Amino acid sequence: MLKILLAVPYPSETSGLIEFYRRALIALGHEVQLVPICQRHSFRDRVRHQVARLSYRGLPPDWHGEALIQAADRFQPDLTIIGRGERLLPEPIRYLRERSRLGCINIYPDSPLVIPGAGAVGMLPSLAEYTCVYTFSRALVPVFHQLGARCARWLPFGFDPEIHRIPSAIDPALQSTVAYLGAWGPLQEAWLEPLAPLGLGIYGPGWRHARTDSPVRAAWREGRGTGPEMAAAIAGADMVFNMVRAEHGCAHSMKTFEIPACGGFMLTNWTEEQAEFFEDGKHCVFFHTREEMQEKATYYAAHADARMRIAAAGHAEAGKHPYTVRAAQILKDCAA
Repeated sequence: MLKILLAVPYPSETSGLIEFYRRALIALGHEVQLVPICQRHSFRDRVRHQVARLSYRGLPPDWHGEALIQAADRFQPDLTIIGRGERLLPEPIRYLRERSRLGCINIYPDSPLVIPGAGAVGMLPSLAEYTCVYTFSRALVPVFHQLGARCARWLPFGFDPEIHRIPSAIDPALQSTVAYLGAWGPLQEAWLEPLAPLGLGIYGPGWRHARTDSPVRAAWREGRGTGPEMAAAIAGADMVFNMVRAEHGCAHSMKTFEIPACGGFMLTNWTEEQAEFFEDGKHCVFFHTREEMQEKATYYAAHADARMRIAAAGHAEAGKHPYTVRAAQILKDCAA
């Protein structure tokens, strides 16, 4: 049994990817402690983040990680895992790496270039201190090396069986012909508009920013279908539209595995990485263009048997990718 310290940026971020890893590591029989790097997300920090976003500059590393270091001194971990943590200074990372028998690694769930270039460059000294940086995209491995990482490895997303599963019951308010789960963006809005006539349900924040004349506005089910309702929103749809976005390198997304794990029929843009995990027409349905997307959505809306067959096969295939498999790979790497 290993003692593993998991770090998230703020106390409010005790859900999502690092929480999935926490449960996976416990399921593998290890002792895990979750700790926030920064104790509070202050008003000043929120203002600084907004200014940095609007000026296309990332915030420079300025966290000394005192709470994290104190937790490590008390817990004496064999391994420390940092989730994101762009603002951690090099010194605390070095301390944690030397303090932990198997080192200190980073699991980075986004493209570092989504943080504008100036912010990404600020990460160079800190990235060099990690034992290894894990990225969800194979194409980002050389990017992290360029940004200073001494070691970078590809680690795909997966699914959490406690969260991503076929629900026993579905609220009728969460049923739709086509569902989309994600935040608003102009690109997402443009791609979803042709699907609106089929019966679209949109779940996620920010869709009030859609154009006033856009048909997607009426499809937004504000406050529904996220968090504990996500699985029901997926299972309650005839098909689920997924778009692996350009700013993340068109690799794969967390929903690549979460949609089929929840029993959903996934209609998604073709990417090389998604095609490594799922076969087109067998486990999901891929599209390349908006015209192809609309054509396939219309076809499968009218062919329930084909949808159900593909959704069942996708569910079985997704079952090969729980986060316990990903966590075991990390531990194998660290022990090598």
